[in-house]
Amino acid sequence: MKQFISFEKLNFHVIAKRFLLKSRCTGSRKAGQSRLSIHLGDCPVFWIPFNAPAIGRRDSIKRNFVARPPKAGKLLAKTHHSISQYSLILSIVATLFLCQVSTAQGTSSGSSYLKLPMNARSAALSDAMVADPGTFSSSFVNPANLATQGSYELMLSHTQWIQDVQTEFIAARLPFSFGTFGVAIGNNNVKGIELRDIPGPAIGTFSARSAFLQGSFAANVVENLNVGGTVKYLYEKIYVDEATGYGFDIGATYRTPLSGLVAGFAVTNLGSLGQLRNETSQVPSFARLGATYSFTESDFNCSAGATLANDAKQSAAHVQLGFETIYDKTFAARIGYVTGYETRGLTAGIGVHYSLVKFDYAYVPFSLGLGDAHLFSLGFQF
Repeated sequence: MKQFISFEKLNFHVIAKRFLLKSRCTGSRKAGQSRLSIHLGDCPVFWIPFNAPAIGRRDSIKRNFVARPPKAGKLLAKTHHSISQYSLILSIVATLFLCQVSTAQGTSSGSSYLKLPMNARSAALSDAMVADPGTFSSSFVNPANLATQGSYELMLSHTQWIQDVQTEFIAARLPFSFGTFGVAIGNNNVKGIELRDIPGPAIGTFSARSAFLQGSFAANVVENLNVGGTVKYLYEKIYVDEATGYGFDIGATYRTPLSGLVAGFAVTNLGSLGQLRNETSQVPSFARLGATYSFTESDFNCSAGATLANDAKQSAAHVQLGFETIYDKTFAARIGYVTGYETRGLTAGIGVHYSLVKFDYAYVPFSLGLGDAHLFSLGFQF
């Protein structure tokens, strides 16, 4: 039976498709020593010598190796396994992929697309606005922010994430006298993933897809206190393997006695995902605690937010900071910063609000040759 490189343990919809999946493997043998090389295009990524029979036998070997991706001198991934030579190829590829994912977005065993910002304004502010009541774009960080007595709102968003990862997103907010409902659907897609059965040319390509459908509700329960919750249906497909799951968000915001200061707390993505072939993926849960201070200076409305975000699955903490200024309720400039990621930190964006239409743009630069992310959002108020 022909053995192909199974990707059941990997999540290609996150990032680094081009960095890993457009690589090739070559093997050589000289003076009783075999050498396995991994290439990215025409550039060798690393090579591993080992004393073993020629490629083809399934003798068990035990190797230590260090993966050194190009333009990523700080990245080291060390793996120690007892495996056959065919399995060694998979192990090397998996290690290189996980090395890139962990530095670009934080490692996760599954559903990592849920870590990505859902719209341009949130991305430009580094998801720092956990305490932003009445603002639709911040309701995906904290569902309590959904509560409003304002108008109906529709949002369309497109994300061109790094390494050709794309996300499409549509959401609506429906306020009523007793509370506010929200609904959203999103799709994340990575195309052109190369498939190989042996080291050498690709025998074809496949796609990795993920999607979610969610419903939310938020309301003012007592004076100055809003609470909200979200229920999500999750779906993933990698090659021919599929998995479904669920997730929950809960949150609250409180307007403090200090004018302009709002505190907020939220826990997002509580839930699980079914088995993807033989691997169970965990949903990346985050707990956020933060505050936003808003003030007016002449024709400028300003907001500054600070949030401490804890990745419950990875035991990693991130500080998220954001500042927004809006001139004459029309033109917005935004800047943000997030700690804890080796390849990204600073974010920025702009926005225009004219009549019933809002347009937002965010720019998220990455280091180590991973590229840049661009997010576009278009909103309508009725």
